[in-house]
Amino acid sequence: MNIDDLTVKQIKEIASLANVLGVDDMSNKTDPDIGKYVVVRTFSAGVHCGVLVSRSGQEVRLSDARRIWRWYGAKTLHGVSQNGIDIFHELTNVDIPVPSIILTQAVEVIATSSSAEKCLREAKWNNK
Repeated sequence: MNIDDLTVKQIKEIASLANVLGVDDMSNKTDPDIGKYVVVRTFSAGVHCGVLVSRSGQEVRLSDARRIWRWYGAKTLHGVSQNGIDIFHELTNVDIPVPSIILTQAVEVIATSSSAEKCLREAKWNNK
C-alpha cells in the first residue's frame, strides 16, 4: 500500500479506526489541560478526579480516575482542586482508581495544584 494512493474514504476509515482504539484526535492537542490532573463535576455522575485524556464538548475522558463521593476540608471544588481535602476525616470518601472513564455531561473541569493532586491520589474510603 502506498500512502500517496489513499482515497479520502480510506483516510476517514483509518481515522475512525484510530478513534476506536483510543487514539486522541488532534483537536485535543490544543486543550491546555490535556495530560493534567483535574477535578470534574458532572451533571448526574458526581465528582471525579484523574488525568484528563480528552475533552469534546461535555464529554470528558479521564485515566487513573477516582470518584470523590464525599469530602471534608474544602467548601467547594475550587478548594478541592487547589488545596485538596482532609483525607483522614471520617466523612471523606474517595474510591479506588479505575484505568479509564468517559464522563458525559461534564459541567466543570478544574486543573489541580500539585499538592491537591498528591492529596487526591492518596485519599481513601474512610467508612468507619
